Amino acid sequence: MPYFESDHFIGGGSLFQIDPTHEVACQKLMSACVALGNAGSALAAYKQLWECLEQEYGLEPSIATQELVVAIKKGALAPSSAISVGERT
Repeated sequence: MPYFESDHFIGGGSLFQIDPTHEVACQKLMSACVALGNAGSALAAYKQLWECLEQEYGLEPSIATQELVVAIKKGALAPSSAISVGERT
């Protein structure tokens, strides 16, 4: 099961489930997936975003979102062992 379909994400993931065309939520979700070492889930979220934007509005993701995908594919974003999703201070 991709991370964005699980209970791992409270912020960006939940908003992205409510509104699959919300680009900022998708960007945050993609970054979190990569930080957890799951670039595949990040790219799956991007694919879902692209399909929803195209179907609903006849649009493609913004340049910023597309650049994030390029960075993920190039491995420019490294997984982080210090991610604290949902951690409270």
